[in-house]
Amino acid sequence: DQTIREGMLAFANLNNVDIKKYGQILLRVKRVWSFPVSSREVFNIIGNQNLVRFLLSKPDEAPIQVLIEPIKNADTISGYSWTSRKGPPFTIDTGTVGRITVRTETRRPIEYIFPVFREVEESVEESQ
Repeated sequence: DQTIREGMLAFANLNNVDIKKYGQILLRVKRVWSFPVSSREVFNIIGNQNLVRFLLSKPDEAPIQVLIEPIKNADTISGYSWTSRKGPPFTIDTGTVGRITVRTETRRPIEYIFPVFREVEESVEESQ
């Protein structure tokens, strides 16, 4: 199921942060709206018409508004939790650009192997 739901974990890759060195900011989905948003509603939220055009550039997709908040951590300089232990040695400014990924499912590594075993088992059964 690829549906985004409240409580899901998300990750922010910020353009000004070296992901290999400092990791990603940990985020949490707080709210998911049920209906698509209009370009006017998106503009009212972000206030940049060029960014609105970019975000809504896929006419075959209905954009849904999702509120995602960073997970706070007073032990880091940025004040946020990171996939690395401490994150970068600087604060994150409002308006920092990046990409957010929402984890819609979690699988244990062994779960990726079982479908392969099933395919092999079915092939063996068919050949007998």
